[in-house]
Amino acid sequence: MKTSLSILGALLLPAIAYAGNEDASPHPPFPAPRHSGEGQIAFTSNNVALLSWKTLSDFPGGNTSGNDCWGYASPSGREYAIIGLSNGTGFVEITDPGAAQIVAFKTAPVNSLWRCLKVHGAYAYAGSEGGGGIQVFNMTQIDSGIVTTLAAVTTGGCTDRTHTLAVDNTSGFLYRAGGGGDVCGGIPQGLVIYSLANPAAPSFVSDWSIGRYVHECQVVTWDLAGPHFGKQIAFCYTETSSGGGDPRLTILDVTNKAAITQMASVTYSGSGFSHQGWLSANKQHLYLDDETDGNPNTRIFNVSNLTAPTSAGTFSAPGASSIDHNLYVVGNRIYEGNYTSGLRVFDNTNPTAPTQIGFFDTWPQDNSEEFNSLWSNYPFFASGTIIGGDIEKGLFVWRYGARLLTFEFPSGTPEFIAPSGGTVQFEVHENAPGDLQPGTVEFHFGTGAGFTTVSATNLGGGLYQANIPPLDCGDELEFYVSAQSVDGVTWTDPEAAPTQVHLATAAVSEEVMHTDNMESATSWLVNQAGDLTGFSTATTGTWIRVNPVGTAAQPEDDHTPGGTFAWVTGQGAAGGGVGDADVDSGATSLRSPLFTAAGMNDPYVVYWRWYSNTAGGNPGTNVFTVDISNNNGGSWVNLETVGPTGSDVTGGWIEHRARVADFVAPTANMRLRFRASDLTGAIVEAAVDDFQVVDLDCELDIGITSLSDSAGDFNGGDVITVDGSGFMVGVTEVFFGPNAGRNVQVFSPTQLVVRVPPAGGPSSGKLRRADMVVDVTVQLGTASATLPNAYTYVLPNRTH
Repeated sequence: MKTSLSILGALLLPAIAYAGNEDASPHPPFPAPRHSGEGQIAFTSNNVALLSWKTLSDFPGGNTSGNDCWGYASPSGREYAIIGLSNGTGFVEITDPGAAQIVAFKTAPVNSLWRCLKVHGAYAYAGSEGGGGIQVFNMTQIDSGIVTTLAAVTTGGCTDRTHTLAVDNTSGFLYRAGGGGDVCGGIPQGLVIYSLANPAAPSFVSDWSIGRYVHECQVVTWDLAGPHFGKQIAFCYTETSSGGGDPRLTILDVTNKAAITQMASVTYSGSGFSHQGWLSANKQHLYLDDETDGNPNTRIFNVSNLTAPTSAGTFSAPGASSIDHNLYVVGNRIYEGNYTSGLRVFDNTNPTAPTQIGFFDTWPQDNSEEFNSLWSNYPFFASGTIIGGDIEKGLFVWRYGARLLTFEFPSGTPEFIAPSGGTVQFEVHENAPGDLQPGTVEFHFGTGAGFTTVSATNLGGGLYQANIPPLDCGDELEFYVSAQSVDGVTWTDPEAAPTQVHLATAAVSEEVMHTDNMESATSWLVNQAGDLTGFSTATTGTWIRVNPVGTAAQPEDDHTPGGTFAWVTGQGAAGGGVGDADVDSGATSLRSPLFTAAGMNDPYVVYWRWYSNTAGGNPGTNVFTVDISNNNGGSWVNLETVGPTGSDVTGGWIEHRARVADFVAPTANMRLRFRASDLTGAIVEAAVDDFQVVDLDCELDIGITSLSDSAGDFNGGDVITVDGSGFMVGVTEVFFGPNAGRNVQVFSPTQLVVRVPPAGGPSSGKLRRADMVVDVTVQLGTASATLPNAYTYVLPNRTH
């Protein structure tokens, strides 16, 4: 088994601090988001290119969820993404959208699943359902990597909690909406308004509360000729309470903050929860997201008459049943962040019949009506860069349109790299001639402690080559390639590297010696005597081999392609709660069948695991352990401990490989033991699938069976063909005399060609692959060639 794509970083499920019942809902009517269930992600897209991806774990602060995002361009023209996270706010430079760099992270006074962000001038504002008022950030020195947290705004309204924020940059006012409940003497909070005359210290002006809960709003200074020219108009998405009721589009004249007037309030058919919306560029139409109407339809309103808006139809993404959540309009394009169907881009040249022209699916496993994945997006950068804030996955950075540069490995993405090193060849393709900035093609590689970057050698015709230094047998090499287009954008393969990378093993090959995909019952053992010493036996969540029933903590599917079964900690009923049948009040253990690692060259154990301890109360307080024994369970050595926090504790199938000899001497009496426990009243789930024992072959063989020249005379300058075995592109060389690399071309592992040196040159040559050398002698001007007595030469294993 070998994975070709890996994700560096965590895909984290929100850890919501519930009071009391561990299965409680975070905030009615919205259920807790489900985890993606993926250890690797093959995103699907059309006309939207992924350029960078910063996962939750890339940011400081131990964040367990992401949410809203907004953008800022400094006076120098440098562009920055601002993303809300569970524990604070992140600031990321995306001037080169393919090389996003985290500039700052500012801790919030209260952790929360919800955070909303807006910008006025060089100041950013963050409000949260968790409370703490409105945080104010000074970005005047952000180009120097400095973001300063100023005094929070806690005046105004009847709560310091905020659901969303809006800014009218023209008039200079900040609007706070929602707040998480009926907190104003039984009256839901509407709008709380602040002056930004001093943007560093917003001052409370007034509020508007007449029994309507404002979930979100867009406020603009009206610039169309007519009776409302110059007025400040608020388009509000309202209910009777924070939990819903009588969803409406409510339009307010907020010009006179002491005497706000309602211009119109209209409902619409099939309504569920009036969530958010945005005006068309010409302000003749408005597009409204309804979050709980049970369909993906976005409502269209004709607002040419602000006092009498009318419904003008709906639109939706083809084939998607996901929830439409947050949308924005730039020119004739609508950009929607639609939870499980990700970013959807529509052309609204016909404003009442928008058509999808691009998408990037951040949740490729389904488009279900769940509160997961893409929360919001921001498409207003002058460069055309688009950002997205994702609940589980953090910050995405995109560009709409075709990728200017793409990459291809003509011999396939390498799965193995010889321990003695070698070269990797790849091609760079331009979308249009001249797109590539010369001299920017690079190869990046590492073994887990950062990346080394080298310039790739241009071999002509779009082909490039990079050299790999010697590696230790069994090393896992992470690598990606990159190049810049002439507009200064970095493009990579895989997309969004180094968050995603290619993987190769330092070995010649890998032989699977034993495999168990859990599809049939084998002699796995549950809760054996001695395995739970020091623990109480869990009251629920004991290991069981089943077709898993998915929850926010447990996988819905096993890992085996085309498979059904996996070992999981307990099995609840379909449609049950996240804590049904999870591990409770103790521990449960699972032993593998007896297996052998004796007599192998360099045995490894490989398995896919799933572990989640963040889906409920007391997140990040338990661990999952894997132990190995070489005496049939008589004694155990810890192979790995997962948790209590980090990138591997939020679910998702993750492959783990371990060299047996690094822990115990390989024998014929090996076992693994997987143990999950809940000692803190948390929600804990684990799963195991696709167990293998593999043997790495790090011996490099090379053999020669014949040398031939089509003319039969081996004249100087002629081309000869060498047949044999073990030849490698970029590694096998033929040389005569002291100089290496004489016009060698490897056609296959069994054939290469080389040009014979000119007459008068040396007749003794060497064929080598890395530090293996085979002597070859040709008699120039004759049909004779001397082959070595032994055709196979072996490079001994390198020290691990």
